[in-house]
Amino acid sequence: MAQTTTQGGIPPAGLPPDQTGTPPLNDSNQSLPNQPKGFPIPQRRGPLPPPDAGDSGDPYLRIVHPANWSSKNGHIVAVGGVEMLYRGYQLFADRIDGDTHTNVFVATGNVRLFGKDETVVGESIEVDFNNKTFVATDATSVVHPSAIGPDAKADVFLKGSRTYGNKRRVFGEHTAFTTCDKEKPHFELVAERTDYRNGTRVILHKVRVKLFGRTLVTLPYLSIPLNHPNFKYLPEVGYTDQLGYYIKSRFGIYDHNQNHMDGRLEYYTKLGLGLGADYTYRNKNDGGYATFFTVDGPHPLLEFNQDHKMRLGRSTLDIQNSYQKTNYTDATNNTILNTRVALVIPQGKSNSSVTMFRNSNETSTYSTLNESLGFSDSRYFNSKFHTNLDLTYVNNRSTFSSSSPVQREEFDIRFRATEDLNKANLDFTYQRNIPIGTVANFFSASDLTPMVALTTTSQKLLGADSHFYLPFTAEVSLGQFSDPVSHGYLSRTDYNVRFSHNDPFTKRLRFDLNGKFDQGMYSDGTAQYTLNFMPTLSYRLGARTQANLRYAYLRPYGFTPLQIDRTGQTNLFTGDVTFQPHKYFLFAAQTGYDLLLLQQHQKTAYQQFSLRGEFQPRPFFSFRALSTYDPIIGSWSNIRFDLAYKPGSTFVSLGSRYDGVRKSWAAVNLFVDGLKWGRLKTSTILNYNGYLKKFEARHFQFTYDLHCAEAVLTVLDNPIGFQSGRQVTLFVRLKAFPMNSSFGTGTRGQPYGTGTGVGG
Repeated sequence: MAQTTTQGGIPPAGLPPDQTGTPPLNDSNQSLPNQPKGFPIPQRRGPLPPPDAGDSGDPYLRIVHPANWSSKNGHIVAVGGVEMLYRGYQLFADRIDGDTHTNVFVATGNVRLFGKDETVVGESIEVDFNNKTFVATDATSVVHPSAIGPDAKADVFLKGSRTYGNKRRVFGEHTAFTTCDKEKPHFELVAERTDYRNGTRVILHKVRVKLFGRTLVTLPYLSIPLNHPNFKYLPEVGYTDQLGYYIKSRFGIYDHNQNHMDGRLEYYTKLGLGLGADYTYRNKNDGGYATFFTVDGPHPLLEFNQDHKMRLGRSTLDIQNSYQKTNYTDATNNTILNTRVALVIPQGKSNSSVTMFRNSNETSTYSTLNESLGFSDSRYFNSKFHTNLDLTYVNNRSTFSSSSPVQREEFDIRFRATEDLNKANLDFTYQRNIPIGTVANFFSASDLTPMVALTTTSQKLLGADSHFYLPFTAEVSLGQFSDPVSHGYLSRTDYNVRFSHNDPFTKRLRFDLNGKFDQGMYSDGTAQYTLNFMPTLSYRLGARTQANLRYAYLRPYGFTPLQIDRTGQTNLFTGDVTFQPHKYFLFAAQTGYDLLLLQQHQKTAYQQFSLRGEFQPRPFFSFRALSTYDPIIGSWSNIRFDLAYKPGSTFVSLGSRYDGVRKSWAAVNLFVDGLKWGRLKTSTILNYNGYLKKFEARHFQFTYDLHCAEAVLTVLDNPIGFQSGRQVTLFVRLKAFPMNSSFGTGTRGQPYGTGTGVGG
């Protein structure tokens, strides 16, 4: 017998209780734009495992070697160079003993276990295939980048006298932790206990940091997040014009289950000493984070951020606070406090919530206060009838040292009820904004007191399978609205029909049609109807050769006293052509003709004419040109060129824009990533503003390969704008762990690339 089907299960082998490896509430997994790529991911070692059947079908067991093995009452014994394939894993050993009822197998002697995300090599391994857990002695566990995250660049190695865990979490006793695959690693973190939480965090207790076999420092605790790329777990040094020279470092203070605290120690030559702490926690019924940071110096700073989520029975309470005082980056004289509270009370399909928001901003010359208190209820009485109710109290107050205070209080009511009548929907809407006290110049243009609407569709009237040629939506409504002119109220009766027809994409010649008719009659004796008509004719000759002609008509007839019913006018033809004469070339043109401008006897009714060309002879090279001709001024107002070239690991992108009106290059931007000389890789971003005759950004990043780590030097020069100046940063990152730098971003977090701004 060479294979058998198994079933049954036992508790996870060797896992402590309540260790799920759930990520902290404030962790994120985001990559910055233009972030330089790391060095190539090493090829995984060993054969690929078979696909995992999972829950979609019956898993199978196959013993490839030896050809003869014994099975009795579900117990399997295989001896002598055993190779076994089972449930997405490949297992090699001198001997394998297994129970097909419990799906627990014990492998001994030269054991190698290969999975998609991990590899385990050791003297003996016990594997529970039902729960996908293992216990290994004298083993090395290798976690591959696929399990760490998209920014990981190398494997993680965990050696231990005893390791155990599952896909989500691996524990080790008397371990050596490293990302270096050398027989004698360049560095190791030797710990009594290691807790590796897949994709979230690595925690080591009683750690000795070893470099080239020598112990540099001993730490009681070290915690490294894997899903927080902005976290610098190694010291960072640098310089900025605002801060002077600085050094930033983090260190672990406390760890228990999923509760962690890290300390922050920073020093700035222009600001002084900075101290802080970050605390994340997750317990059975609550979780969240709290961060604190202060700088004591010539420009003292105090920051506190907190987010707490907890369960109250079936309800959820979320409390957030953010406090900052004299932030030297953007609020040097301000004290700002933000508070948000939200209580969500689920009741089956229905739910209610109570929210509170408060924001205060105080300086020596003025202060502002914005606060609101809200209640929301969404209720389903049955499958056809449901309601939504929102009640909001808002208070805005501002005080100034040189003028009288300003205050505005109001109460907002929004209610909607919907009943499904099979052939139509009946909606009742009430919406009103009520001032509290005396509010100067108060008026709400959005009041509905109330409105009743009956809405139907062609599917409801004719059936979902009617295949009606021109699908439509029809509505009739009667409501009372606020009048912005008389500051009173007036009634409106409204009828409208919307229709839409789209030809199948399989047709070479297509005709699409969209439109609307709307008739409104008002209690002051006025009336208005609106026609909206938008047909499109398309003809396709190939995958990338096509012509489109569009017409847009919108015009109101009559008069309406309501601002929400007032529309402009449109009477416009537009057309575009895309033509691919050769697989390397693509040309496109677009323009329009405005009949309203013709009626108004303007200089010309033609719209801007755009011409685009693309050339891509190879997948690694592309060139694009875009030009726009403005018939009103009689000039090519905008000409843009884009080039992308990737001959190998290096990527080059160039974007430029020429302003034909001002006869000047408006912008020239260059991005070079991955240019290598031996172990050194460089990345560069240059953004040049032709109007100012200055560089808006000059960014350089130098990455030196240290085999299992990278030394990264970043030089950011932002000569103009907010917090302008130069910043130099040096840090070391372990390839296996994600880490972001500020390369490619401005002082406000905006991305820099080869885009050329407005008109680009």
